[in-house]
Amino acid sequence: MRWRKSQKTRVELKDGTPKIITVHVCVIALIYAVEVLLTKDLLSDSMEKIMHVLVGGISGCVILRAVWKGHLLRKNDFWICISFFLYIFGVTVLYNGFSYHLLYSKFYFHWINVLCLFFAVRAEEKPDDVLRPFSLTYVLAILLQEIVILIHATCTLTEEIPGSDRMWGCFRVGRLCGMSNANTMSFHCMTVSLFSIVGWMKGKRKARIFYGMVLFFQWFLMGMANCRTTIYSLTFAIALFAMALVRKGLTEKGKKAALVWSAGILSFIVTFFLMAGSFMLPTLIYRGGVTCVAKMTQNQRVLDNLSLVYERNVTDIDTLLDRKQVWNRSLELIFKNPRRALLGISVHSTEKVNDAYEGRYDIPATFAHNSLLEIIRRLGLIGLCFWLTLLCLWGKRALSIYFDVKKEKWLVFLAAGGAGALLTGVTEMGPFFFKVVIAIPLFLFICCGYCMRDEYREKN
Repeated sequence: MRWRKSQKTRVELKDGTPKIITVHVCVIALIYAVEVLLTKDLLSDSMEKIMHVLVGGISGCVILRAVWKGHLLRKNDFWICISFFLYIFGVTVLYNGFSYHLLYSKFYFHWINVLCLFFAVRAEEKPDDVLRPFSLTYVLAILLQEIVILIHATCTLTEEIPGSDRMWGCFRVGRLCGMSNANTMSFHCMTVSLFSIVGWMKGKRKARIFYGMVLFFQWFLMGMANCRTTIYSLTFAIALFAMALVRKGLTEKGKKAALVWSAGILSFIVTFFLMAGSFMLPTLIYRGGVTCVAKMTQNQRVLDNLSLVYERNVTDIDTLLDRKQVWNRSLELIFKNPRRALLGISVHSTEKVNDAYEGRYDIPATFAHNSLLEIIRRLGLIGLCFWLTLLCLWGKRALSIYFDVKKEKWLVFLAAGGAGALLTGVTEMGPFFFKVVIAIPLFLFICCGYCMRDEYREKN
């Protein structure tokens, strides 16, 4: 009996995810939780190169293990992915020549880490051994920063001239800013929210209490930061999930297809508008709470500085006009000549979208403010075809999971969350990145990894 128990233990350890992979994904989570700090020259060039070699090298080994373990050489998307990055490398060499510095490039370092998560989740027998430690580490690291940011921003209200430290917390144009700006912080809040919802659905009592509190705090900070891209994208994902739940419930009761779809679409619309509207409450709650404390302590300076905290116009036509100008100018630059249209300007180009705000501001736009336009601008139409092909392959599997009423709820939410992550690319870099990840691709590629798992191999 002892021998059998010991033998069983050995088999379980052999089939599980190696500890080094679990530790490594936690390191990746920490790197991207403090990514903005690393871009502020916190590390010297030599230290940054060492980190790229060590972390990127381990990520490469994890990918090779996943390729061998999951028989990924037989998968079409693996070869398309390899071809895509060989194409990117070729275009870079064509424009800039070959240099060993390319091996230390942030672009390749970030992508090898994100693909490490994708392939590890896809190939390991127990993908939760990758998801659980990664999400918990990332959530805790971001949560700690957010608490500091909120406290620091509140303390600036007591100053005669409120501070404007956008890294550690301040108020600008009515918004709570942190991690360099309000949008970056809101992207992290959205990613933490998505991971927390999955953690809540898969966790037990203590995990549900923890992730429930985290979700409330993320909702509060997203309302304070007021980034419409992340608010609408997260709301879209939750509304999609609500529609899937209604469809699942009615289908199990044997209702007719017309009723199932009608109720599902109605639940999507109601959930979307209720969720989107709820993000106006945090600013009112914050102002009300701080006002009460300031009056109780008779702090007139705080009451005067509260004018810095206000709810922005929901429509914000000026921002939409700015985006349209950037999109139009980006298209002009993309089709300036055939070479730029087909091959782009390479991932290492420093060229910005000049004259994007002509007639409004005398500054260039750093990127095209649309993920597809930015891919064409950097990688050309050929690069866009590679990316869209991958999205179609992964999206087809995600859709089959989303519409399958027999699938587990958390897996359906992953598919819905992936759609929300893609939606951020309408006005921001979104799921594709060149220098800074800004969190959301982490969730998207883990989602794609789960969706692309070989179900037959899982059952056996």
